[in-house]
Amino acid sequence: MRKPNERSIKASTAEPSKPCAVIIGAGTPQGIGGAVCAHFAAAGMHVYAAGRSIDKVQETTSSIIENGGKASAVVVDATEPTSIHELFEKAGLRTHAQAMAREFQPKGIHVAHVVIDGLVAGDRASEFGYGLGKAYLLSRGEEGSLDPAAVAETYWQLHVQPRTAWTHELELRPFKEKF
Repeated sequence: MRKPNERSIKASTAEPSKPCAVIIGAGTPQGIGGAVCAHFAAAGMHVYAAGRSIDKVQETTSSIIENGGKASAVVVDATEPTSIHELFEKAGLRTHAQAMAREFQPKGIHVAHVVIDGLVAGDRASEFGYGLGKAYLLSRGEEGSLDPAAVAETYWQLHVQPRTAWTHELELRPFKEKF
């Protein structure tokens, strides 16, 4: 695993005057992060896919590039305090999002805090525990877990919201989730 200070985006092909998206927790193309990356890339944005596994984020960025999009892989591990500290304090994520929104909203930059509250029907869940994860997903049924493509569409809707009705905080959960 690379050390946090070794990661870089120096090979980026992003153009400063063009929109880009930084997706933290990108993972593989089959998960929420990968789906969000693909959705934003399909809309013409340069995507920075950030995740703890270089292999997974490179799989996502390679898929985007193969489909004509622009993407860069960035290594960051949200489970390692030193790694995530370089981006922002995990405990202060919501507060950080609020501060960023106050700072960047006047410049036309939409900052939103998205909470994923439920099981995601992605590769992490389906590959868990030698088949137990896949069995659990099946037992919950179609509406018992979050579909990565549906979550990506929700992120996209955040992006294209009219400026007269911006969402700051969004909590996503599957239909069958008890709360």
